[in-house]
Amino acid sequence: SGLGPGSGRPRLEPYGVVWEDLSRADLENWLCRSLFGKQRPRLLSSDEADELREYVDELTAAVAEAERGAVGSALDRGKAAAGSAVDLGKGVAGKAASAVDRAIKEALE
Repeated sequence: SGLGPGSGRPRLEPYGVVWEDLSRADLENWLCRSLFGKQRPRLLSSDEADELREYVDELTAAVAEAERGAVGSALDRGKAAAGSAVDLGKGVAGKAASAVDRAIKEALE
């Protein structure tokens, strides 16, 4: 599986399509062929059309939830890295202050 151009997101295999490039109609057509064996949603019965809408709604909701989770996870990782950098900075600053204090004491002695 490759990555989508510039998005860093996986392509949808085996077609090499980036999720953002798909429209609702694309999903409906794909699921219509895959699940019902019909080329177009207009060929579905009323019950099948309702079922297709539910599948598309569930699919888009699942992807949106996964994306929210990925963003939240990335933010958490970023916050943790920033916290580590701050802790490291405090440690370095503390060591530098101690070195300055020692240098001042030595100079005054």
